[in-house]
Amino acid sequence: MENTDLQDVEFLKEARQELIKEIGQVIVGQHDVIDQLLTALFSKGHCLLIGVPGLAKTCVELEDEINTTPPKTQAALLQAMQEYEVSVGGVTYELEQPFFVLATQNPIELEGTYPLPEAQLDRFMFNIYVDYPKSEEEIEIVLSTTSAREPELKHVMSGDDII
Repeated sequence: MENTDLQDVEFLKEARQELIKEIGQVIVGQHDVIDQLLTALFSKGHCLLIGVPGLAKTCVELEDEINTTPPKTQAALLQAMQEYEVSVGGVTYELEQPFFVLATQNPIELEGTYPLPEAQLDRFMFNIYVDYPKSEEEIEIVLSTTSAREPELKHVMSGDDII
């Protein structure tokens, strides 16, 4: 490895630690989930968060309950995930990089949910199972959501840094 490669690896290591620290100001626990999300982000992958309703899977802006969306919406998402472009009114637009799909899915056994087609499931690098928080994490969640404290997040990485 050249010196510049070592510097890139060191930068990524430090940035990952900073990202985890910043995310930890908003997301309590879920360390495996965060680790898998960051791995996918840095590897140009997409993630599907799977868990029962009420676990705060949708606290960030994402495609919510993908397995309840109409086929036309799923087809558009598939195009974006596979080809990194979208078509609207016969015009195709390239998606700016880094592009990352983060979608949620309720477990298949819940009423009103349907299995995703294999073609769509294949596009996700990780199916991440979001579980209930531990007791001490639940207490921290209650304290953080019932107080007036607003986390002061700082910018850690740009899109170019991720690329």
